[in-house]
Amino acid sequence: MLGGRSVHQWVEQVVNDLLSASGDNIPPIQLKVGAGILLHRRITRIEYNKDTPVDGQLIESVDGFKVILPVFRGYTKAWLRLVLAHEIAHSLFYNIRSWPPKPILSVGNGDADIERLCWLVARSLLIPSNWLREYIAETPRPGQNLFSLQLLYSISRIAQVPWRTVAQRLIGDTGLWNCILLLFESGINAPNGQPSWQLVWHIVSPQAGRVFIPIGHSTSMGRKYPHAHGELNNLLLRCSADTHYSSVCIQVTADTFRSISGIKKALYSRWGGNVFPIYISGRGQQSTLFSGNNDDQPNAITVCIPL
Repeated sequence: MLGGRSVHQWVEQVVNDLLSASGDNIPPIQLKVGAGILLHRRITRIEYNKDTPVDGQLIESVDGFKVILPVFRGYTKAWLRLVLAHEIAHSLFYNIRSWPPKPILSVGNGDADIERLCWLVARSLLIPSNWLREYIAETPRPGQNLFSLQLLYSISRIAQVPWRTVAQRLIGDTGLWNCILLLFESGINAPNGQPSWQLVWHIVSPQAGRVFIPIGHSTSMGRKYPHAHGELNNLLLRCSADTHYSSVCIQVTADTFRSISGIKKALYSRWGGNVFPIYISGRGQQSTLFSGNNDDQPNAITVCIPL
Protein backbone atom coordinates (compact mmCIF):
# COMPACT_ATOMS: atom_id res chain seq x y z
CA MET A 1 0.00 0.00 0.00
CA LEU A 2 2.83 2.40 0.80
CA GLY A 3 4.57 1.66 -2.49
CA GLY A 4 8.09 1.92 -1.05
CA ARG A 5 7.36 5.24 0.66
CA SER A 6 7.78 5.99 4.34
CA VAL A 7 4.63 6.29 6.43
CA HIS A 8 4.98 10.07 6.58
CA GLN A 9 5.52 10.31 2.81
CA TRP A 10 2.42 8.19 2.20
CA VAL A 11 0.35 10.30 4.58
CA GLU A 12 1.51 13.54 2.96
CA GLN A 13 0.52 12.25 -0.49
CA VAL A 14 -2.85 10.95 0.67
CA VAL A 15 -3.67 14.19 2.49
CA ASN A 16 -2.60 16.35 -0.47
CA ASP A 17 -4.82 14.26 -2.75
CA LEU A 18 -7.78 14.62 -0.36
CA LEU A 19 -7.34 18.37 -0.04
CA SER A 20 -6.93 18.82 -3.79
CA ALA A 21 -10.05 16.76 -4.52
CA SER A 22 -12.07 18.78 -2.02
CA GLY A 23 -10.71 22.16 -3.12
CA ASP A 24 -10.01 23.07 0.49
CA ASN A 25 -6.43 23.31 1.76
CA ILE A 26 -6.40 26.29 4.12
CA PRO A 27 -7.46 25.85 7.76
CA PRO A 28 -9.97 25.63 9.16
CA ILE A 29 -10.62 22.67 6.87
CA GLN A 30 -14.37 22.34 6.38
CA LEU A 31 -15.93 19.08 7.55
CA LYS A 32 -19.53 19.37 6.39
CA VAL A 33 -21.85 16.66 5.14
CA GLY A 34 -22.62 17.07 1.44
CA ALA A 35 -19.50 19.08 0.64
CA GLY A 36 -15.71 18.94 0.44
CA ILE A 37 -13.85 16.03 1.95
CA LEU A 38 -16.92 14.32 3.41
CA LEU A 39 -18.61 14.35 0.01
CA HIS A 40 -15.44 13.07 -1.65
CA ARG A 41 -15.18 10.17 0.85
CA ARG A 42 -18.95 9.44 0.66
CA ILE A 43 -19.61 10.22 4.32
CA THR A 44 -23.29 11.09 4.15
CA ARG A 45 -24.36 11.25 7.80
CA ILE A 46 -22.98 12.29 11.18
CA GLU A 47 -24.79 11.10 14.29
CA TYR A 48 -24.10 11.96 17.93
CA ASN A 49 -24.53 9.26 20.56
CA LYS A 50 -23.84 9.58 24.28
CA ASP A 51 -23.76 5.79 24.64
CA THR A 52 -20.99 5.07 22.11
CA PRO A 53 -18.15 3.25 23.93
CA VAL A 54 -15.41 4.70 21.72
CA ASP A 55 -14.33 8.12 20.50
CA GLY A 56 -15.88 7.59 17.07
CA GLN A 57 -17.16 4.98 14.64
CA LEU A 58 -17.23 4.70 10.85
CA ILE A 59 -20.09 2.49 9.67
CA GLU A 60 -20.71 1.35 6.10
CA SER A 61 -24.14 2.06 4.65
CA VAL A 62 -25.78 1.58 1.25
CA ASP A 63 -25.08 5.16 0.22
CA GLY A 64 -21.58 5.38 1.71
CA PHE A 65 -20.71 5.86 5.39
CA LYS A 66 -22.14 7.31 8.52
CA VAL A 67 -19.96 8.53 11.39
CA ILE A 68 -21.01 8.27 15.02
CA LEU A 69 -19.43 10.81 17.36
CA PRO A 70 -19.59 10.77 21.15
CA VAL A 71 -21.46 13.26 23.30
CA PHE A 72 -19.60 13.53 26.58
CA ARG A 73 -19.16 16.40 28.97
CA GLY A 74 -15.80 18.03 28.30
CA TYR A 75 -15.60 16.92 24.65
CA THR A 76 -14.95 20.14 22.77
CA LYS A 77 -15.76 21.17 19.22
CA ALA A 78 -12.05 21.02 18.42
CA TRP A 79 -11.70 17.48 19.77
CA LEU A 80 -14.75 16.27 17.83
CA ARG A 81 -13.30 17.76 14.62
CA LEU A 82 -10.18 15.69 15.23
CA VAL A 83 -12.23 12.55 15.88
CA LEU A 84 -14.23 13.13 12.68
CA ALA A 85 -10.98 13.56 10.72
CA HIS A 86 -9.78 10.29 12.26
CA GLU A 87 -12.88 8.51 10.93
CA ILE A 88 -12.32 10.11 7.51
CA ALA A 89 -8.85 8.53 7.62
CA HIS A 90 -10.41 5.12 8.27
CA SER A 91 -12.43 5.52 5.06
CA LEU A 92 -9.14 5.44 3.13
CA PHE A 93 -8.97 1.70 3.84
CA TYR A 94 -12.23 1.05 1.97
CA ASN A 95 -13.08 0.77 -1.70
CA ILE A 96 -15.61 3.59 -1.92
CA ARG A 97 -16.52 2.69 -5.52
CA SER A 98 -18.42 -0.34 -4.28
CA TRP A 99 -21.95 -0.13 -2.85
CA PRO A 100 -21.72 -0.32 0.10
CA PRO A 101 -17.99 0.43 0.57
CA LYS A 102 -15.86 -2.65 1.15
CA PRO A 103 -12.70 -2.94 3.31
CA ILE A 104 -9.44 -3.33 1.41
CA LEU A 105 -7.43 -4.51 4.43
CA SER A 106 -7.98 -7.62 6.51
CA VAL A 107 -7.35 -6.23 9.99
CA GLY A 108 -9.40 -6.36 13.15
CA ASN A 109 -11.21 -3.41 14.66
CA GLY A 110 -8.93 -1.25 16.74
CA ASP A 111 -5.68 -2.50 15.17
CA ALA A 112 -3.02 -0.40 16.92
CA ASP A 113 -0.94 0.31 13.80
CA ILE A 114 -3.99 1.40 11.78
CA GLU A 115 -5.21 3.58 14.66
CA ARG A 116 -1.86 5.38 14.89
CA LEU A 117 -1.81 5.85 11.13
CA CYS A 118 -5.34 7.28 11.14
CA TRP A 119 -4.50 9.75 13.91
CA LEU A 120 -1.50 10.91 11.87
CA VAL A 121 -3.72 11.35 8.79
CA ALA A 122 -6.27 13.25 10.90
CA ARG A 123 -3.68 15.68 12.27
CA SER A 124 -2.15 16.18 8.83
CA LEU A 125 -5.56 16.77 7.27
CA LEU A 126 -6.59 19.49 9.71
CA ILE A 127 -3.12 21.11 9.81
CA PRO A 128 -1.57 20.58 6.35
CA SER A 129 2.23 20.64 6.34
CA ASN A 130 2.59 23.20 3.55
CA TRP A 131 0.22 25.63 5.26
CA LEU A 132 1.91 25.08 8.63
CA ARG A 133 5.39 25.86 7.29
CA GLU A 134 4.15 28.98 5.49
CA TYR A 135 2.23 30.22 8.52
CA ILE A 136 5.25 29.85 10.80
CA ALA A 137 7.53 31.57 8.30
CA GLU A 138 5.17 34.51 7.79
CA THR A 139 4.01 35.09 11.38
CA PRO A 140 6.05 37.59 13.43
CA ARG A 141 7.19 36.29 16.82
CA PRO A 142 8.55 38.25 19.80
CA GLY A 143 12.33 38.31 19.48
CA GLN A 144 12.01 35.87 16.56
CA ASN A 145 11.50 33.15 19.16
CA LEU A 146 10.88 29.93 17.24
CA PHE A 147 9.24 28.29 20.25
CA SER A 148 6.43 30.80 20.68
CA LEU A 149 3.65 29.25 22.72
CA GLN A 150 1.39 32.06 21.54
CA LEU A 151 2.06 30.88 17.99
CA LEU A 152 1.02 27.36 19.00
CA TYR A 153 -2.26 28.63 20.49
CA SER A 154 -2.86 30.84 17.47
CA ILE A 155 -2.61 27.84 15.13
CA SER A 156 -4.99 25.96 17.43
CA ARG A 157 -7.61 28.72 17.09
CA ILE A 158 -7.20 29.07 13.33
CA ALA A 159 -7.29 25.34 12.56
CA GLN A 160 -9.95 24.68 15.23
CA VAL A 161 -8.06 21.77 16.69
CA PRO A 162 -6.80 20.95 20.22
CA TRP A 163 -3.56 22.71 21.08
CA ARG A 164 -1.98 19.34 21.86
CA THR A 165 -2.66 18.35 18.25
CA VAL A 166 -0.77 21.43 17.07
CA ALA A 167 2.10 20.45 19.34
CA GLN A 168 2.15 16.96 17.86
CA ARG A 169 2.30 18.45 14.36
CA LEU A 170 5.06 20.93 15.20
CA ILE A 171 7.20 18.55 17.26
CA GLY A 172 6.39 14.93 16.49
CA ASP A 173 5.11 14.88 12.90
CA THR A 174 7.04 17.59 11.05
CA GLY A 175 10.05 18.22 13.29
CA LEU A 176 9.61 21.98 12.84
CA TRP A 177 10.17 22.39 16.58
CA ASN A 178 13.09 20.54 18.16
CA CYS A 179 12.01 20.71 21.78
CA ILE A 180 10.29 19.07 24.73
CA LEU A 181 6.80 20.31 25.58
CA LEU A 182 5.40 19.63 29.05
CA LEU A 183 1.97 20.13 30.56
CA PHE A 184 1.81 20.47 34.36
CA GLU A 185 -1.36 20.56 36.44
CA SER A 186 -1.64 21.48 40.10
CA GLY A 187 -2.16 18.40 42.22
CA ILE A 188 -2.75 17.58 45.87
CA ASN A 189 -1.43 20.17 48.30
CA ALA A 190 2.04 19.49 49.61
CA PRO A 191 2.73 19.36 53.39
CA ASN A 192 3.57 23.08 53.39
CA GLY A 193 0.05 23.88 52.20
CA GLN A 194 1.08 24.93 48.69
CA PRO A 195 0.05 23.13 45.48
CA SER A 196 2.41 20.59 44.00
CA TRP A 197 2.61 20.33 40.24
CA GLN A 198 2.37 17.03 38.41
CA LEU A 199 3.40 16.30 34.83
CA VAL A 200 0.33 14.97 33.03
CA TRP A 201 1.36 15.11 29.36
CA HIS A 202 4.45 15.63 27.26
CA ILE A 203 5.81 15.35 23.75
CA VAL A 204 9.48 15.04 22.85
CA SER A 205 11.10 15.84 19.51
CA PRO A 206 12.30 12.69 17.70
CA GLN A 207 15.74 14.34 17.40
CA ALA A 208 16.13 13.89 21.15
CA GLY A 209 16.08 10.11 20.82
CA ARG A 210 14.29 8.00 23.41
CA VAL A 211 13.35 9.96 26.51
CA PHE A 212 11.50 7.85 29.07
CA ILE A 213 9.04 9.74 31.29
CA PRO A 214 6.61 7.43 33.15
CA ILE A 215 3.47 9.55 32.85
CA GLY A 216 0.32 7.74 33.95
CA HIS A 217 2.27 4.67 35.01
CA SER A 218 -0.12 2.19 36.66
CA THR A 219 0.62 1.26 40.28
CA SER A 220 -1.26 -0.43 43.11
CA MET A 221 -2.26 3.08 44.25
CA GLY A 222 -3.61 4.06 40.82
CA ARG A 223 -1.92 6.02 38.04
CA LYS A 224 1.33 7.76 38.92
CA TYR A 225 2.48 11.08 37.53
CA PRO A 226 5.91 12.69 38.07
CA HIS A 227 5.80 15.66 40.45
CA ALA A 228 7.84 18.84 40.25
CA HIS A 229 10.00 19.42 43.31
CA GLY A 230 12.40 22.07 44.54
CA GLU A 231 13.37 24.76 42.07
CA LEU A 232 10.99 23.54 39.36
CA ASN A 233 7.95 23.49 41.66
CA ASN A 234 8.82 26.96 42.99
CA LEU A 235 9.15 28.23 39.43
CA LEU A 236 5.71 26.89 38.50
CA LEU A 237 4.21 28.33 41.69
CA ARG A 238 5.57 31.80 40.88
CA CYS A 239 4.22 31.65 37.36
CA SER A 240 0.79 30.40 38.44
CA ALA A 241 0.52 33.13 41.06
CA ASP A 242 0.97 35.86 38.43
CA THR A 243 -2.48 36.04 36.86
CA HIS A 244 -1.39 38.73 34.40
CA TYR A 245 1.39 36.95 32.56
CA SER A 246 0.73 35.15 29.31
CA SER A 247 4.08 33.74 28.28
CA VAL A 248 7.55 34.24 29.73
CA CYS A 249 11.11 33.19 28.95
CA ILE A 250 13.22 32.06 31.91
CA GLN A 251 16.85 30.98 32.08
CA VAL A 252 17.46 27.64 33.83
CA THR A 253 19.86 24.70 33.92
CA ALA A 254 19.26 20.97 33.56
CA ASP A 255 19.31 20.69 37.36
CA THR A 256 16.03 22.61 37.45
CA PHE A 257 14.39 19.39 36.18
CA ARG A 258 16.20 17.02 38.56
CA SER A 259 12.85 15.77 39.92
CA ILE A 260 11.99 14.35 36.48
CA SER A 261 15.00 12.21 35.67
CA GLY A 262 14.18 11.40 32.05
CA ILE A 263 14.01 15.08 31.15
CA LYS A 264 17.10 15.99 33.18
CA LYS A 265 19.15 13.36 31.33
CA ALA A 266 18.04 14.64 27.92
CA LEU A 267 18.81 18.23 28.88
CA TYR A 268 22.27 17.38 30.20
CA SER A 269 22.96 15.61 26.92
CA ARG A 270 22.01 18.77 25.00
CA TRP A 271 23.07 21.64 27.28
CA GLY A 272 25.51 20.14 29.78
CA GLY A 273 25.74 22.43 32.81
CA ASN A 274 25.04 25.57 30.78
CA VAL A 275 22.16 27.96 31.24
CA PHE A 276 19.43 27.81 28.56
CA PRO A 277 15.98 29.37 28.03
CA ILE A 278 12.61 27.76 28.63
CA TYR A 279 9.24 29.22 27.67
CA ILE A 280 6.31 29.06 30.06
CA SER A 281 2.65 29.83 29.45
CA GLY A 282 -0.30 29.86 31.83
CA ARG A 283 -3.69 28.31 31.29
CA GLY A 284 -5.33 31.62 30.44
CA GLN A 285 -3.87 31.46 26.92
CA GLN A 286 -5.27 27.99 26.25
CA SER A 287 -8.94 28.45 25.42
CA THR A 288 -10.96 25.42 26.51
CA LEU A 289 -12.77 25.53 23.17
CA PHE A 290 -9.56 24.35 21.56
CA SER A 291 -8.37 22.01 24.29
CA GLY A 292 -8.44 18.25 24.02
CA ASN A 293 -11.10 16.08 25.56
CA ASN A 294 -9.72 16.18 29.08
CA ASP A 295 -7.10 18.92 29.42
CA ASP A 296 -9.26 21.88 30.39
CA GLN A 297 -8.24 22.00 34.04
CA PRO A 298 -8.01 25.59 35.30
CA ASN A 299 -4.61 25.27 36.99
CA ALA A 300 -2.25 24.19 34.23
CA ILE A 301 1.06 25.44 32.89
CA THR A 302 2.81 24.61 29.64
CA VAL A 303 6.62 24.51 29.52
CA CYS A 304 8.60 24.45 26.25
CA ILE A 305 12.27 23.40 26.45
CA PRO A 306 14.44 23.90 23.32
CA LEU A 307 16.89 21.16 22.37
